[in-house]
Amino acid sequence: MAVDVTTGSPQDPRPGRYGARVRAPSRSRGLSLLALVSAASLLTACGSDDADDASKPHHYPGGLAPGTAVLRVPSESMAPTIDVGTKVLTKELTAGERLRVGQIVVFHPPKSALGTDAASAECAERRAVERGRPCPQGIGGRSDEKYIKRIVAGPGDRVAFRRGHTIRNGRDAGERSIAPCTDDSADGVCNLPRAITLGRDDWYLVGDNRGESADSRYWGAVPRAWIISRVTQIGVFRPPR
Repeated sequence: MAVDVTTGSPQDPRPGRYGARVRAPSRSRGLSLLALVSAASLLTACGSDDADDASKPHHYPGGLAPGTAVLRVPSESMAPTIDVGTKVLTKELTAGERLRVGQIVVFHPPKSALGTDAASAECAERRAVERGRPCPQGIGGRSDEKYIKRIVAGPGDRVAFRRGHTIRNGRDAGERSIAPCTDDSADGVCNLPRAITLGRDDWYLVGDNRGESADSRYWGAVPRAWIISRVTQIGVFRPPR
């Protein structure tokens, strides 16, 4: 039941559904795990009890190939491409490896992304979202958390959003994998028509569930150095050999 990780088109109508429960992280500061992961997809290493402990790999009998890891996604921000609890196989980026729009990646968000919902995320440009602009940059430097999102724009691109769809360099990106985005959505801003231009090292990372994902639209682009790995398989049923 593999899923095309670039288009999000399932090769099977029911990609991996695990429904796995993940215990709330010990440093949640009184917030439930549901509140934490509804803002953005925090990653959990399979076999780990803590949602924040995404760096600890799950040890399959026989092991995994070097540079690969199996992680569990405990939020809905990448639905319908990746369901809650689904395990994904990731591969570390190599030095000089080129990224491309459409890839799903694991990365460190800025510290300003770590609020419990989109409204608490901070953008370096005050009131950017209120003014109809995607956030250009976050604040506070790199966090230690790991999120999973899709690359929707890269260095030098002009990016805006219409009804949740990415408008890249003035054209609708034609995304087939995203969930409907309406003004009634809990977190997502569906319409950000005033385009921003990304810097030379900027990557814009957004969840497929545009109405329920706090992402670059709220806390800005991230540099290449903060992107750790790319998703190579969605729905891991047995250890890859």
